[in-house]
Amino acid sequence: MGNTILILTTIPFVLVALFLLVMAMRSAGRARRIKNWPTVPGRVLHSGAESRRVSVEGGYTTMFYPQIVYEYSVNGQRYHGTRISAGTEVGRGNGGYVQAQTQKKYPVGTVVQVYYDPTNPQETALEAKSPNVIVLVFVVLLIVVILGATVFFTTAMLGNVDDLLSGLPNQ
Repeated sequence: MGNTILILTTIPFVLVALFLLVMAMRSAGRARRIKNWPTVPGRVLHSGAESRRVSVEGGYTTMFYPQIVYEYSVNGQRYHGTRISAGTEVGRGNGGYVQAQTQKKYPVGTVVQVYYDPTNPQETALEAKSPNVIVLVFVVLLIVVILGATVFFTTAMLGNVDDLLSGLPNQ
């Protein structure tokens, strides 16, 4: 019975943490790939925020995301791009803040370096940042903490706290 409770309470948390780890690793892989792309100068045409209706528990909410449009040329062909980075977009609830931050970082008319895929010049990014190593460490620690807490609380629920604590070294 105890093992079943342990498994049932741990699996959802571990799956979420593993999902976050996989997403961070995929983003890091895309960033490494983008860093190897050639760059060309581009010019910011639009900088602001975009609102999106996002599904949340029990309904919907409005989130705001950076929105940018830039133009650039590869081999004499003019293109437009919108991707800022290799990472997953993160929305915020404050549209004014997102717009101000985006306009501050990418003012209209500013010259920017555009990374482009040499095999598909329409695939671009302005930043080739990898997820912070701290984020990856945090996700791994999250998995360890979830597993440890689940073992402790499941053991406590089953009344075996003394058995759990007896395995700890004496102080």
